[in-house]
Amino acid sequence: MEWNARDGTHLTHTIDLDEVFKDRIVLHTADPALIYKDNPISSGQPTIVVEVNDRTVSVNMEVGLILVRADPADTGRDHSIYFTRACSKTL
Repeated sequence: MEWNARDGTHLTHTIDLDEVFKDRIVLHTADPALIYKDNPISSGQPTIVVEVNDRTVSVNMEVGLILVRADPADTGRDHSIYFTRACSKTL
């Protein structure tokens, strides 16, 4: 990537997504016990978002998950969106 920081400094940075996501897991902060095992992901596939804010580059993952309700008598499902930071580096 190439961009100019707020102060006009020209910056370059390379992100190795294979290294960032070497474990090949979906990032989220949901309680694993509440994730609907038969069909855990809603709203398509997880999305990788690269954010550049001045001199800081961040890599995030956005994913929609289907969660079961904590009360076993309630068979409804909840859909939740998680936006989780994978890594961040300030240049």
